[in-house]
Amino acid sequence: MIKWIVTSSILIAVIIALRYFLRGKISLQLQYALWGLVLLRLLIPYSIGSSGFSVMNTVQKVPVVQDFESVRDVGNIWHTESGTVEGYPSYELMPETPVTVAENKTEAEFTRMEKALAFRKAFIQIWLCGVAFLVIAFAASNVRFSSRLRRSRKPLEAKVSALPVYISNETDTPCLFGLLHPAIYLTQDAAENATILRHTVEHETTHFRHGDNFWSVLRIVCLVLHWYNPLVWWAAFLSRDDAELACDEATIRRIGEAERAEYGRTLIRMTCQKRAALMLSATTMTGGERIIKERITLIAKKPKLLISAVIAVVLVAFATACCTFTGPKMIYNVGVVPLTAEEMEQYNKTFEPLLYDEQGNSVSVNPISQFLSSYYGRPEDINLAELLRYFPSDGDVTEKTEFEALKDSENWPFGVDMTLDGMPVPIHKFSASTVNEALKEYMGISQDDLSRVGMDELIYLKDYDAYYNFTSDAGFAYFTYTSGERQGDIVRLFCETAALTLRIQDGGFLIVSHQRIGDAPGESSDQAQDDITLLGSNGKNAP
Repeated sequence: MIKWIVTSSILIAVIIALRYFLRGKISLQLQYALWGLVLLRLLIPYSIGSSGFSVMNTVQKVPVVQDFESVRDVGNIWHTESGTVEGYPSYELMPETPVTVAENKTEAEFTRMEKALAFRKAFIQIWLCGVAFLVIAFAASNVRFSSRLRRSRKPLEAKVSALPVYISNETDTPCLFGLLHPAIYLTQDAAENATILRHTVEHETTHFRHGDNFWSVLRIVCLVLHWYNPLVWWAAFLSRDDAELACDEATIRRIGEAERAEYGRTLIRMTCQKRAALMLSATTMTGGERIIKERITLIAKKPKLLISAVIAVVLVAFATACCTFTGPKMIYNVGVVPLTAEEMEQYNKTFEPLLYDEQGNSVSVNPISQFLSSYYGRPEDINLAELLRYFPSDGDVTEKTEFEALKDSENWPFGVDMTLDGMPVPIHKFSASTVNEALKEYMGISQDDLSRVGMDELIYLKDYDAYYNFTSDAGFAYFTYTSGERQGDIVRLFCETAALTLRIQDGGFLIVSHQRIGDAPGESSDQAQDDITLLGSNGKNAP
């Protein structure tokens, strides 16, 4: 959230500066349009890509910003004896798995991080309370104003606008109100004078053409989301003023330059000198003495537009948008440490396809090697059929009742006449608890988290709460990783065809992904076994 606050505040400051330095030198409608950039930045909480021009490249170097960013995704933290700061992630994936938040932190730096985390937690609660209060205030203000208008309004008999026009004594000035069914509301004074009537109707119709009844609601949404930021309130006041200035400019263009002076007199007579109600979505002609004086001055003395100023404001606005809508340039090699030869040897030994006894004789398939039998960008997308193909089973099916239940399954591949004694291959059984234990131990998930990749190749019997497959050989995934690296609590292992990502935790690790070299993050393959070298039952490598 700190990126959102910082980038939007910087953008607002630049737009305000442009507004004051170039006032009277650019079109008032262009001046109003600049607030569209601020509106987008306030409504979009995320950065659009990353670049070397982002202001966050500089801002993220500030220690307090680093503290807030480091604890952004954790719910609590603690300081270890080695100096690392660890914590439990606040997101759902593996919430009970601690992650390394920062390394080599002193006690003072850890205390600062604790304060940042405490402030973030408190701020979120206070922010939500403020949002709820302003939503209620906005709804109440507009519902009350709408009710008052509907009770008091009388339709204007003369057809003076494409929009419905009413006379009401509940508004101090003419206004446009309504999002789905907009209408113009006039005071009795405005309706009694033909010139003022025409000018005010044209003025509010221009607001409608500009979509100001819609933009005023979005302005309120920005205030609700960013109620804690005084710059946003300042921007809301100024953008509302600029909406009136742009409306005056466009209205005079519609009614003709000959009526510029008369329109100014209408404005003086109809404008109410009181602070605009920002939580009201109506385009009321209210404002302080300053904005009224500015509007009259610009009407009396038409600004001289400078092409150079227009070009300058467009370039500055574009450059500022590039700097504030993008995130910091990603530096992927920060903190990356190559694994030593000894570490690589240990990881390769861990993923060896066979387990051996003390005499060096192979005794069984290494369960963890089977997690390399398919490709997946996240643990949930592992191919369960490939995982269990040569996984150590709970045993083979020997009971005829269970065998008959298997034959009733739609995935049964051997025909209805097959008998248990005549089976050409063993039927391997894997209880749901065995599957869950393996997934929990090596991936930190359960079978309920799986996205069901490969499950249509297996038979599952609910009565036995078990999975079944049919194999007669002893194949298993086999890799030799040639290089690796560590970045924080993440370890990446690379061989010629694939990359394996692990997350270190509690003296062990969890498998995060297993992807072919060149696959995009999150990409998986249904043809994994086509690219994996399988060691057959005869002990020779076979494709």
